[in-house]
Amino acid sequence: MAGKLIIPILLLLLVSNLISASKLTNVYYRFLTNEQLTRIPEFFTGREFTGSQLFYRTSNKKEGLYFFIPLNAQVDEIPDQVKVILSVIRSGKKKVEDFEFQILEISKTKKELLLGITGDDWNSKNVKPIAWKLVFEDLNNKMIFYKKSFLWDHE
Repeated sequence: MAGKLIIPILLLLLVSNLISASKLTNVYYRFLTNEQLTRIPEFFTGREFTGSQLFYRTSNKKEGLYFFIPLNAQVDEIPDQVKVILSVIRSGKKKVEDFEFQILEISKTKKELLLGITGDDWNSKNVKPIAWKLVFEDLNNKMIFYKKSFLWDHE
């Protein structure tokens, strides 16, 4: 009897987690070069100037594919520490690649979060993502926000 209850309980937990998560809006991606990411203050200080953007990257290299996530009223409720899992399928490949970002703090002064797959992880502007998915989770692995491309669930 207990074995018959396990599957419905697991399904209920999965569905409740999906229902409680909000879908992000206005997420887009773009390949950015070093030149596009270098701003005038950097020439004087030698430090990266991020302005109103918050950057997290897979490597210490700047150039790569970036996902732009607006930090608006929708994400004001986000906890200080979150995990973001970015899953991507590249052009010419069938395998899903997962990239994990530990976001330590989202400053209220920032207007946009940029997640970069950079360096050797994404070293060509000719390679495009065919499908992708973003999942924001709290420290208890509960989904808070998500966004996926149209083709992510397509067979």
